[in-house]
Amino acid sequence: PRFGSHVAPQRPSAVRIQTAHVPRIDRYQHTIKLAPDMAIAHYNLGNLYVALNRPEEAIRNYLAAIKIDELFYPAKVNLAMFYNKRGENDKAEEQLREVVKAHPDLHDISYSLGLLLAEMKKYDSAVVYLKKAAKGMPERPRVHYNLGLLLQYLKKDAEAEGALLKALKIE
Repeated sequence: PRFGSHVAPQRPSAVRIQTAHVPRIDRYQHTIKLAPDMAIAHYNLGNLYVALNRPEEAIRNYLAAIKIDELFYPAKVNLAMFYNKRGENDKAEEQLREVVKAHPDLHDISYSLGLLLAEMKKYDSAVVYLKKAAKGMPERPRVHYNLGLLLQYLKKDAEAEGALLKALKIE
């Protein structure tokens, strides 16, 4: 058999972990019935479904949270991360762009968007968001380092050197 082609039997502890979530699911569903306009309940339920590897239910709950409160960015960010994990980067980009537009001071989201755009080979846009993140989070060496690597890849050597030296200086 090929590597990874077999399924290992579940250990009893894994079964216990999965069934341990059942009461929490019931609690969140009960909360949603009592207060259907609470975005956070759908968000938490979405997170729980991600942990249980139930992707369609996770997506449904993240979207429900966003429908209730369009400015509730944690649901959009987690949905974007989930889409990215599934290879649905266009959908992930859409969610992150909405968050950055609505919350321009969330520089770590600009950083995530920049990394995603670089992964998608949208390098010019990636530079814009990585620069925004570097300006907003000047104390984070990883941001400057990744910006420097991208600039170096784009043959913008002077800018790349500046970003990389800043990352070293901070570190």
